[in-house]
Amino acid sequence: MARIRERGGTIAVDPVPYPPRGRAALAADREGATFGIWEGRVLAGWRIGGGAAPARLELHTRDALDAAVFYGEYLEWAADGGSGCCEVSYEQDQVVL
Repeated sequence: MARIRERGGTIAVDPVPYPPRGRAALAADREGATFGIWEGRVLAGWRIGGGAAPARLELHTRDALDAAVFYGEYLEWAADGGSGCCEVSYEQDQVVL
């Protein structure tokens, strides 16, 4: 929550518990795009790339580079010691992960 606020985002709904698996919150980036956050366990047997998991997500925004900076810093995509989850590139006015 602090990283979102520090980067100019807002928290719409503070974390609420979803027993027994975890908790969730709703936030908005600097442009007002809303997104959800989940912390906790996943369903037994769930695997990345399995089932009906999304293969592509898009954010339509006026400033893709600013959005990439916001989410990159918030999610620590490129930070030293970060999750290293993604390769990030800027192609044809789009940020691609």
